[in-house]
Amino acid sequence: MTHAGVCFHPVKITHAFILLYFVFLLATLWWGPRFIQGPWLFLLRAFFPNWKFFHAVGNEPRLYVRCGELTGTHKGLDPGLAWQLIYPRRRRSLWGWVHNPHVNLALSQQNLVDHLAHDLNHLPDQSDPRDLVAYRLVQALAREACMDQLGAQSGQVFEFEIRLERSDTAGVVASHTLMQAPAAAV
Repeated sequence: MTHAGVCFHPVKITHAFILLYFVFLLATLWWGPRFIQGPWLFLLRAFFPNWKFFHAVGNEPRLYVRCGELTGTHKGLDPGLAWQLIYPRRRRSLWGWVHNPHVNLALSQQNLVDHLAHDLNHLPDQSDPRDLVAYRLVQALAREACMDQLGAQSGQVFEFEIRLERSDTAGVVASHTLMQAPAAAV
């Protein structure tokens, strides 16, 4: 017995869903506001890495965090607490040429920080960066780094900041704080 009609092949269905997703994004661009920000656009950006480092030499966004106890003042954490860079360079190995999941994860996380810096630079005046999807994802990343890398305990708080840094062989030459997030619970 043969079935006439539509073939439900998994590859064809996947292509149809991807095409439908792009049609949906184009429709929101056409009939929606010109400044689009939200989870749908952010999910689309996940398909494309941030290749801006190829077009010009300049400041690179870096994520710094610090965590500790609240001081009881309106400033949050003790200003004397040191900021820690989250993504230092990973050790190279010969096996890394074949299988390198830790470096791939670090690159994708740095790509997220790059997207947040880009969004902050293009944020309209009087807009709250905490409404950005990239902000919430970087905040979760900073929280995880405080617990895993800095040993933060429950009851403590953390802060993160995005710095634009320019480096050379001697180290960091210039640094500018693009954004400092308010203290949040670990």
